[in-house]
Amino acid sequence: MSVPLLFSRSYIKRILRTRPIALWPLSEPSGTVAIERVHGWHGTHVGVTLGQPGIGDGNTCPLYDGVNDYTNVYSAELAGAFNGSEGSLMAWAKVANAGVWTDGTTKYAATVYRDSNNRVFIAKSSSANNCLVVAYYAGAGTANIARYVYGVTSTDWLHLCLTWSAGANEAIAYVDAQPKVPVTDFGAWVGAPTAVLIGAASITPTSPWSGTLGPVALWDRALTPGEVAALARVR
Repeated sequence: MSVPLLFSRSYIKRILRTRPIALWPLSEPSGTVAIERVHGWHGTHVGVTLGQPGIGDGNTCPLYDGVNDYTNVYSAELAGAFNGSEGSLMAWAKVANAGVWTDGTTKYAATVYRDSNNRVFIAKSSSANNCLVVAYYAGAGTANIARYVYGVTSTDWLHLCLTWSAGANEAIAYVDAQPKVPVTDFGAWVGAPTAVLIGAASITPTSPWSGTLGPVALWDRALTPGEVAALARVR
């Protein structure tokens, strides 16, 4: 597949220096291809409006309408590379307006899904107004929510990240590089992902995002707090 070279900006290079297993800058000006920068595991945009104002790195971002837009980035190669025991998921997210925080619906920024017992995701929660949920579930019968983050009212860009490590026995949620109290004693991830999506929980789609989303990346290791802080700065 021939794709344009759009990614000379320094922020994207900074993400690449941390050696993610996959990175979607989401800065395509047109078309349906969601370009993946590490291995060429490209995804597909469905319904999104491309070319919207970005995070401030000089690139654009897609707008998700909160109804039927999503980006499907699943591939067998990505599923095989994903590490449920050691990893990180990062997404830049911005809501369409302040009312999104109080509309009583769940809205997914990004998710890696095997089944209801094995999944990681970043979403706007329906459990309370002005609430984010950054979550890691692993193993049957476990409920390993990394953190509910209350009192979020921003209509600007948010840098959201989740890191997990079986070796360190902790999962940590970060909002704009601020770590929340780690969750410990979580179960063991079982199986390869069956879905990886940006902007929705499934390709139906369910729980679609309402607003813009910036670069999304996955790692097969837990980023350090310093690395998360560096990636939360655009310049």
